[in-house]
Amino acid sequence: MISSQKMITYELTRWDLFAGFMTVVFRKRILLVFLLIVLFFNRLLTLAPKFATHSLPYLLFDLLVYLVGFVGVFIVFQAIFGLANAFIPKHNGVLGRHVLEITEEGLVERTDFNETLHRWSSIFRIFSLWGYIYIYVSESNSHQIPKRCFPPLVIEDFVSDLRRRVKQTNS
Repeated sequence: MISSQKMITYELTRWDLFAGFMTVVFRKRILLVFLLIVLFFNRLLTLAPKFATHSLPYLLFDLLVYLVGFVGVFIVFQAIFGLANAFIPKHNGVLGRHVLEITEEGLVERTDFNETLHRWSSIFRIFSLWGYIYIYVSESNSHQIPKRCFPPLVIEDFVSDLRRRVKQTNS
C-alpha cells in the first residue's frame, strides 16, 4: 500500500527470515569472496599431489564433482542454520507488521515494538534479490521487504523515490 506520504506497509514472516538467511552469501560480497577463496585454495591443496599422476580431464572432472558436493553440503548446512535462526528465536520487532515511510528527515520504520529514523546519509545500499527489496541502513543492517505484498508499480515507485532521495543526499 502506498499513500501520498510515500508509506508502505508489509508483513515479515519466519519464512521471510529464512529466505533472507539463505541469500546472505549473495548479499554480503565479502562473505562470497571469502567463501570462494577458501573453496579455491582448499581444492588446490587437495588436487596438487594429483597434478603429476592424473590427466587434465580427470582433474577437471574431480574438480567438478568437488564443487557440486561442496555447494550441496553448503546449501544443506545453510538451510539447517536458516531454519533454526528463523523458527527458534522470538524475533520481537522483526516479525509482523512493518511500516516504512519516506520523510524529509529520512526513512522511518515502525513496528509494534519500535520506531526508528534512518537519516538519508545512513542508507548504504538498496537492491532487489529473489522477491525481496533490501534497504541497507548500515553495512550489516537491512530492511527486508517482500515484493509479494505490493503490486509491482507501487514498490517500484517507492524504491525509485528512496533512491532519488539517497542520491540527492550523497551528492
